[in-house]
Amino acid sequence: MIGAFVIGLIVDLFFLKSWIRNMYRLPIWAVVAIYLFFNVCIYGMFMGFPVFNIVTAPIAGFYFGNRIRFLNIPEKDYPVHINQISILTGSVMVLICVSSGFIALWGNGVGSEVQHMLGLKNEVTKTGLLAIILIGGISLIILQIVIARIAMIKALKWRISLES
Repeated sequence: MIGAFVIGLIVDLFFLKSWIRNMYRLPIWAVVAIYLFFNVCIYGMFMGFPVFNIVTAPIAGFYFGNRIRFLNIPEKDYPVHINQISILTGSVMVLICVSSGFIALWGNGVGSEVQHMLGLKNEVTKTGLLAIILIGGISLIILQIVIARIAMIKALKWRISLES
């Protein structure tokens, strides 16, 4: 354990500054892979409960807003990039919600888990579970898109005000 800690410190000492300096120059496939990796980690950490994946939206929006400014992309192209990132974050949330929905509908005992989690008196039926999945999933997807857009716009405005 101590050896791994020391190796980590040495790697940080020699490489971390250049990684941070070049973080906005990463190829887009690498950034998307990192985004997907963290979404899978959050999904697994919270055992398939997709609500917590919403935390990736402001991070993605902030990163891509700063990346656009760093790469000096013309202001007329901002709406295209904002839409692309919104679609990316929304698409990932669709995949997460669909997989959670399948697990919930075909898993055993999910209705009783939802009943206990929400403190309901009656058992949650498959129809009720389907309604929760559809309403909750659509709400999460929309929220993910909106938060990513807002974070990206705020990051762009913040960078512009810093550069002025």
